[in-house]
Amino acid sequence: PDARASVVVLLHGNGETMEHRAGLARDLRTIGYGVAMVEYRGYGLSRGAPPPDERGLYMDAAAVLELLAARGIGRDRIVLMGISLGTGVAAQMATCGAARALVLVSPFTSLTAAAHHVVSWLPTGWLVPDRYDTLGKAARIQIPTLVVHGAADDLVPVDMGLQVAAAIPRAEIKVVQGAGHNDLLRLWRRPVLDAIGEFLARVRQAGVQ
Repeated sequence: PDARASVVVLLHGNGETMEHRAGLARDLRTIGYGVAMVEYRGYGLSRGAPPPDERGLYMDAAAVLELLAARGIGRDRIVLMGISLGTGVAAQMATCGAARALVLVSPFTSLTAAAHHVVSWLPTGWLVPDRYDTLGKAARIQIPTLVVHGAADDLVPVDMGLQVAAAIPRAEIKVVQGAGHNDLLRLWRRPVLDAIGEFLARVRQAGVQ
């Protein structure tokens, strides 16, 4: 919106593409933020790229952050926002000090733990080689963080969001009653946007003081 606005780097979930989050990007712009949408290798417009894996997705997010830096948008204006799978990517970028603030929507403690919750009878440690160990990295995330989770999430249980929020030193938690995993940003988008806007306003105010 202007040369001073924060830019939300939007990292979508599994089974999605940038296109699925275009409406959310428009809403974020409406409330005053720039948006950079990341597409992972193997997804959407990047289907011709190498197949997705944990290291590759980290590289893709880092590439977008480098592009923004080259355009004069440094870490002091960056807000990392991850959704589901994207929370694992956003958390990794946050451990590198790549942003001013972090928003995690429906985060898991690790991808292995989330998979075990869904298919507990299978050896998920073998079947899911990518870990995205957010809980293990949480103590290294030193920037203000907002965790948003649906209370009725049956894919990534809200307990995981609570654990992640408790382990990140500067985290706040917003639990949306009645919201599940796939409908949180569809049916409850307005309260989620309000929570994000209020959180980022506090981050900005703290930076001014």
